[in-house]
Amino acid sequence: LMDKASGEPYLAGGKQVAAEVTFTPDKSDGTLELTFTFSGTGLTGHTLVVFETLSYNDLELAGHTEIDDQGQTVDYPRIYLGTTATDLLTETHQGFARRDTVIADDVVYKGAEPGQEYTIKGTLIDKDTGKPYLSGGTPVTAEKTFTAHETDGNIRLEFTFDGSELGGTTLVVFEALYYGEAQVAGHEDLTDEGQSVTYPEITLKTEAVDQASGSHEAQAGDSLTIVDTVAYTGLIPGKEYTMTGILMDKSTGTAFLANGNEITSKLTFTPQEPDGSVEMAYTFNGSHLDDKALVVFESLYYGELEIGTHKDINDA
Repeated sequence: LMDKASGEPYLAGGKQVAAEVTFTPDKSDGTLELTFTFSGTGLTGHTLVVFETLSYNDLELAGHTEIDDQGQTVDYPRIYLGTTATDLLTETHQGFARRDTVIADDVVYKGAEPGQEYTIKGTLIDKDTGKPYLSGGTPVTAEKTFTAHETDGNIRLEFTFDGSELGGTTLVVFEALYYGEAQVAGHEDLTDEGQSVTYPEITLKTEAVDQASGSHEAQAGDSLTIVDTVAYTGLIPGKEYTMTGILMDKSTGTAFLANGNEITSKLTFTPQEPDGSVEMAYTFNGSHLDDKALVVFESLYYGELEIGTHKDINDA
């Protein structure tokens, strides 16, 4: 076996790879097979060409030693994998911890053999530990078997799992491409941002004051306005969110009612930075509020998904 690039014999384990067979022909013309068995772990990126000679006793009768003969050639291309992993809900490299989490991993491959069947396997890795991320005590994996119709192509893997505990975690997708039982390519890089999806801790901190007094104390009256400044962290800039709030009666722990109605507020906004704040206003008839304490409860939504709350009846 010859290495086409160097024109020298290919070495496996430091030794040339050769084969021979002794035969007695029944006819003047015919065929036979030579089998070369060797460790090909270092073959990626190489092209091998078979050189043959025919001998009678010690006399060489014929040879076929053409380095450019495609019929004598076997290619072992370097198969490239490139990936982009995103949270399926946000379609970005950042997601929100939730029970029904789906990470989509779009895998681009180059160098496959058209018409052959491959299997792509993926595992979610916790970037902090470098170990597989466990959901319910089990590593989160996905795999798909496909036939390459062209040398280059793409395939999508989807990882569906309970991500309720993902807050503060960055996941990195590791992939391996198999031909039968043999791994022919891999992409495992903890520092690759394209393979990573981050799930930050979403925090809400609030400061509610009476608009008239500018403090946490107010005089009861027919028209009161409470302004609640809500500070948030960990959002995706450019995405739309909705903040909702409700006034709670601290003494009962239930919603405060004015004229039989709950007092709520709702604000839709698009942050330009991950961290920031919004103001929520609550205007209502507070003529019967003597000796009452009101507490504002807030919830933050991305679409229909609640991604953050601040509901502490004892928060001064």
